[in-house]
Amino acid sequence: MPMKCNIDRRGQQLRALLGVANLLGSIVCLCMYFFSPWQTKGWIFAGILLFICGAIGLFEACFSWCALRAMKIKTPW
Repeated sequence: MPMKCNIDRRGQQLRALLGVANLLGSIVCLCMYFFSPWQTKGWIFAGILLFICGAIGLFEACFSWCALRAMKIKTPW
């Protein structure tokens, strides 16, 4: 089944902004792991999770497609 455009320009911009913010957050988490005196595995877990969420957000923004809307879940944007 092909992906159809299901979000408008405002939704694209929001997903792109959140995607970039998540990617920056993942960089911060990984820096905290390597340069912090508290090197716990939680920093790596959070960094990987934020990276995945950021990549999905940028994918949705690039293709004007929302996974939640494709599953018939209502979103405000």
